[in-house]
Amino acid sequence: GIQSTQDFVPLFTFLEGRGFKEEFGVLYELSSERLSSVIFVGHSDEDELISYLCVAREASKKKRLFWTQTRLCFLLGKFCSGKSKFSQAQAFFEESLCVPPESFTDLRLLASIYFNLAATHAFQKNKASFFALSEKLVALLLSLPDCLKSCEDNCVLAYMCLNVFRAYRTALDYTKSSLGIFIDLGCKEKETHGWLKAGNIYHLLGQTELVDIYIQAAQDVALSTGDTSFILKLLEAAGDLFYSCQDSDKAITFYRDRALPVAVKSSDVHSRFRLCNKLAELMLQLRMFEEAATFAQTAVDISITLGDDLNQRVACCRLASLYHSLQQYELAEYFYLKTLSLCPTPLQFDEETLFYVRVYQTLGDITFYQLKDPFDAAGYYQLALAAAMDLGNKRAQLRLCTRLATIYHNFLMDRELSLFFYQKARGITAELNERRMTISSEQTSWSQNRSTWSDGQR
Repeated sequence: GIQSTQDFVPLFTFLEGRGFKEEFGVLYELSSERLSSVIFVGHSDEDELISYLCVAREASKKKRLFWTQTRLCFLLGKFCSGKSKFSQAQAFFEESLCVPPESFTDLRLLASIYFNLAATHAFQKNKASFFALSEKLVALLLSLPDCLKSCEDNCVLAYMCLNVFRAYRTALDYTKSSLGIFIDLGCKEKETHGWLKAGNIYHLLGQTELVDIYIQAAQDVALSTGDTSFILKLLEAAGDLFYSCQDSDKAITFYRDRALPVAVKSSDVHSRFRLCNKLAELMLQLRMFEEAATFAQTAVDISITLGDDLNQRVACCRLASLYHSLQQYELAEYFYLKTLSLCPTPLQFDEETLFYVRVYQTLGDITFYQLKDPFDAAGYYQLALAAAMDLGNKRAQLRLCTRLATIYHNFLMDRELSLFFYQKARGITAELNERRMTISSEQTSWSQNRSTWSDGQR
């Protein structure tokens, strides 16, 4: 039958939340058959349960409960996979990876998604995707071995890990054989790629001490060709490899000291733009703000020359963030406004509206707290509020209304507007409290259901 949104409140309450909860372990670890018989009781068969979860997924999507939607997609993928509907399962698992607006902190969920999606690719004989997912899973398990305590079949997991390792070793053997042939034939470009590929495989195998040797050999062969374009591609690729190895110092050396001078000398604008963006992003992560700002400014200048609004918008936003970190607030304000001026109008996606909320709120914070200009700050906060209302984000609306009420009361001495925003904030608070009470009233029955599930599992 048609489900009321209220019917899903207990389920949504349980599934929502960015982090891992012990109760989630049951959902991640049990097979689809056990889930339907122990957890999701009361459904005549799995097809009815899948229909129920599909409706719940749509409801969570409308309510913008991202983590609930993520976990529902994961569960739907498991049930579809259990019924050998691998294409549908793949679609649900892939959606579960794309839904969250922020990075995963529930690493057991991420590992479970990787595991199940990789298994789905294996059943469909999609070897390339299987190994790509297995590589991510193995990397996650090696760094955080407890993130996937058990799977439906640990033998399958062990088989996957072993296959990945064997695949790397086999690839390394073939690469070295090809490398020997290219050396004998004098094919310099192919030889260069061979050295680089071998270095990359050693990185994947965790033998980082050998990566430097193979990258240096690739560089030496590339330089011997005298082909500037080829040399530039090799140097950038080497930087990318060290970036993926999380060896930031070596990545910076290849990007800044080796590849970038070649790009400048050869007037390769596109490569120069790419390298400046990579350097700015990498240095921002390392908190090298001043040098990062230099490269970010160059990226902005090049993007203007190229006439690419999207690249210019990204470059301006990064530069604004850097100036903010450098406490150069007027420049930060200028480039944030420049970023917004490059956004498409009208806004087409919720993500664009959310971006407006965040940037206008940041502008309000800069002008109010650092530039001490409450009038301009109020203007920015009102623009952020308008975007938050379009988005339906009540918490952002509450935060902005409270701030506006304070500014108009204490700084701009406008009692009427202060009262307006104060009353608006009270209304939103009442609405949020009502939601919280509704959820709380049904939490008891949901907890009882969880206890029943745990007893059933035991």
